[in-house]
Amino acid sequence: MFMAQAYQEKRISLEACRLKELGLPAVEGRGAIDHQLFMDWTKVGMRNKSVYEYMEQKSPSVGLLIGDAIDCQGGHLVRVGFEKASQWEDQESFIFFPKSNFRFGRAENTHSQNIYVCDGDLRQSYQFLDGINDNVLIEVQSSTGIVWTPPSSFPGGEYEWSAKGAPTRIPANTLIEGTTMLAIAYLLDWHVHESMPQLEVTAAVAGVLARAGVDRRPARDIVSISNWAGDDKTTRYRRRDTVSRVYRRMDAGKNVPNAGDLERFLGATVTARIIEWLGRLAF
Repeated sequence: MFMAQAYQEKRISLEACRLKELGLPAVEGRGAIDHQLFMDWTKVGMRNKSVYEYMEQKSPSVGLLIGDAIDCQGGHLVRVGFEKASQWEDQESFIFFPKSNFRFGRAENTHSQNIYVCDGDLRQSYQFLDGINDNVLIEVQSSTGIVWTPPSSFPGGEYEWSAKGAPTRIPANTLIEGTTMLAIAYLLDWHVHESMPQLEVTAAVAGVLARAGVDRRPARDIVSISNWAGDDKTTRYRRRDTVSRVYRRMDAGKNVPNAGDLERFLGATVTARIIEWLGRLAF
C-alpha cells in the first residue's frame, strides 16, 4: 500500500509541475474537495466522513483553480462538462464550438471534461437540464473553485487524459452560444421519438430557432446530429432541407411555426426550457 501511495504521489507532483509549466494555476494536496464533487459522491451513497477519509488517506490529487476571480493568461479558466456526450460521436459533440486541447474524463468518456481559457465575462456558472428528471446535459462552471484533473482518482474511478495540451482559448459568447446549441440538440435527441412526424417536428424546431435569431447553419446542425429516427443519411438530409425551407419562408416575411407548434410535440415543460435557453443569447 505504501509503495502504491508513494507512486501516486510522485505522479501527482509531476503532473502539477507540468500544469504550472503551461502557466496554469495548479494545486495539489489531500482533503480539499469542492461542492460539486461532494454532491456527486453523495449521490452514489458515500457519507460525508467517507468522502473526506477517501481524500485524506487514499487519493492525493492535482487540480486547477478556475473561475473569473483567478487570472490565467489574461482570461480565466472555465470547465465545460457533458456526460451525455459519451453517447455521441466525438466530432458531433464539438460541432458548435471547438474542443479544447485540455480534455479528460473517466474511461467510458474521456472527453467529458473540457478546460478552456475564456475571454470575456460568462457572468455565472450554468447548467442545461433534461426537462424531465433534471439530469445535467451540459454544465459550464465559471465560478471560482477547483477542478481535479488526471491522474487524480475518485470513488468512481481514475480520470484519464483525452488531450493534455494547453487549454484552448475561446470567447465567452462563442462558448455560451455553442453550449446552448448543443444542449438543444441533446434535448431533442432525448425527447423526440420515432413515432412522431419527423418533418413536422423539424419545422417546429426550425421556426422557434429562426424566431429567436439563430443562424441557419447551427439550426441545420441541431436537427441533423439528433438521432430521432435512426441514423440514415436520407433522414438527416430531409431534416436539414426542412430547416432551410422554414428559414426561406422567414426571410420572405411569411409565417413560420412557433413555440405553440413545438409544444404540441414536446409538451410545455420541454418547450419552455428551450425558450429559456434561447433567451440567454444576445444575437
